[in-house]
Amino acid sequence: MAFSATPLSRLFLLSANGECGLAYMRIIPCRPPPNTIRLREGLLDSLACTLCESRSRFSYSATIVAQDILDLEGRLQSPVPVSSSRATPPRTGFIFTGQGAQWWVMVWALSGICWKSPQE
Repeated sequence: MAFSATPLSRLFLLSANGECGLAYMRIIPCRPPPNTIRLREGLLDSLACTLCESRSRFSYSATIVAQDILDLEGRLQSPVPVSSSRATPPRTGFIFTGQGAQWWVMVWALSGICWKSPQE
């Protein structure tokens, strides 16, 4: 098995609740001091894995493919295409916990406000 000298490309997934959140992530500086670039290069695999595997997926996301930390910095400074996975607005749900015997009173009080039939 032969290894090539070509740098490894990594996928970085950014995820936020809105486009403003994604824009904020792009302005966070990532340039390390010059003497720590080699150390930081070793952490890029961990960063890519964390962003893709361990973070919450929100409705807006953007992906960046970069080979090293300087490439990542350059791509963060350029416009990043944004995709949205939400086609409909989120729905509101109510969960009543720890209400004991009075839960039905809360439901009865809210039923006149929230649960209207489509004919009304």
